[in-house]
Amino acid sequence: MKNKALRSIAWLLVLLLLAGCTGQPLSALNGTEQVAANTPADADAPYSVDAGDELNPETATPIPTPEPTPEPTPTPAPLVLTCAQKVGTFTLTLHYDGRYEAAFADKTVRGTYTATDGVLSLSGEDGTSDTVAYTVDEQALTLLYPNQTALVLSVTDGTTVFLSAAADAPVWEETNPPATPDSNDAEASEPADQTEATDQTETDEPIDAGEPPVIGIAYVDRAIVTVELKTGVAADYCFTCLDTPPADDVSDWIPVNAAAFRVFKIDGDYNLFVRDAQGRVSDPYPIAVRSGYTYPIRAEGVTSLRTSLKKALEQHGTTVEAMNEAIWADAAAAGAYTREGIVTAAVSAVSHQGALGISVPYQAHGAYQGEHDWGMNPDWGSKLSEPVSQNGATYYYRGVQCVGAIVWAYKQAGINLSNEETGWEIGRNGEREKKNDNHVKFNRAKSGDLVQSGGHFLMIVDRVDSDGDGLADAYITYEMWAPYMALLQLTFRTVRSRTFYNMDAVFENEGRNRKHARFWTDTYHIPETAMPEAMAASIDASDGLRALDRLLRGLGLIDREDATAWR
Repeated sequence: MKNKALRSIAWLLVLLLLAGCTGQPLSALNGTEQVAANTPADADAPYSVDAGDELNPETATPIPTPEPTPEPTPTPAPLVLTCAQKVGTFTLTLHYDGRYEAAFADKTVRGTYTATDGVLSLSGEDGTSDTVAYTVDEQALTLLYPNQTALVLSVTDGTTVFLSAAADAPVWEETNPPATPDSNDAEASEPADQTEATDQTETDEPIDAGEPPVIGIAYVDRAIVTVELKTGVAADYCFTCLDTPPADDVSDWIPVNAAAFRVFKIDGDYNLFVRDAQGRVSDPYPIAVRSGYTYPIRAEGVTSLRTSLKKALEQHGTTVEAMNEAIWADAAAAGAYTREGIVTAAVSAVSHQGALGISVPYQAHGAYQGEHDWGMNPDWGSKLSEPVSQNGATYYYRGVQCVGAIVWAYKQAGINLSNEETGWEIGRNGEREKKNDNHVKFNRAKSGDLVQSGGHFLMIVDRVDSDGDGLADAYITYEMWAPYMALLQLTFRTVRSRTFYNMDAVFENEGRNRKHARFWTDTYHIPETAMPEAMAASIDASDGLRALDRLLRGLGLIDREDATAWR
């Protein structure tokens, strides 16, 4: 009897202990057997037992231990990027949650952005939008625009970690994660029937690919028109004064085969059209070019120098060095090693002289093609120690002849036409595989192409519509037109018997005669290390300036259609 009482007390203590551990009322515990000795590994965990069940650790449900509450992740500070220029500082602030602010001069714009697969997309509150490829490291974000322009934005505050996150899971998307299939949704969790999908594709109607290309943005910096397509690729383009594009087979369509391109255009009001390889034509895009250059056609209002250029410029309160730096800056902004750059160098030189009413004189045998000949020659215009005669004409003043003037213009944009093989036949530098394979039809030349008439050479500046019928019928040319360095307007009819050379190979640094280049081995493109310091500095700065100009327009910080450069 005494032993039975002791056993009852012991058993009651076990029940009380279990009730205290589980938090269950005693009425919920109705076990009749002791816990087995061979308890599972988590036997130390409390168990819950339904009323009426035996207390058996093999079937009892362990009560889960509450997980610790995670510490909240602090929101990273905004990433502040800056680009300082002579005209002011541009600042781009990227917030962790996908917002941005951009500030330039006295204007600030805001919007949202995403950055995936190395592409930064910005959407402004005012409806502007822009997309650009990028690379990033801890010190800088580099924006990679078409036409070989890049803008480096330095990190001044914050971290770039969320810009370099995995492309499929950028950090800031966590605040608004993409929809994922519900694990309880059988249809969403099961893989699609690949056979059915394939059959569906085969039986569906083909997608209509007949949409014409769309011009996303086209803007003007001095005389350079920059064009970027929103959709499609331009096989060719044309500028016209009409609201409708020209016929398919006219020479106004200039081949380009690009989704982004740049073109030199003289001052005027145009409609731009682009056409894709299937012949589909875009809507017209209005372009107004107001370059600020002067175009003294046939040297109107200009006098050939009878004193040195150095003295003439000093009389006007300037210097040869200042003129050279202005020409180099213009050419670099248009693009070193490009058609646009060399044409700009020629126009800039004529324009700067024309604004002062002067011109470098023509001189027979006036070559200016040495390795160290750069910029405008201070002695041009000075009297020769002995006159020079050629073809019955006598020249008394130092100047340059036609080939020398073209070699000069190319060189100011970084291209060397001095060549042991081609000599004075400078158009042959554009040959690709065999002699004269770069000849083109008289009405198919582009800016920077060369024209030969006997022993005389000239360069195409632009195609123009002289009678206003919407079709180009003449060229503006750059040449030494005795006794001037001048711009001329020549109709297609008057030049139809001349020889035209396409110079694409030179700009691409290709072609059969490249190996014969003088001074710099096997290249048409002069290394920056060989250039005057001011010229090389202009080229170094121009790439970033063009990219910043493009970004400011894309963000709406300057007018996209503004023909006046902010710099």
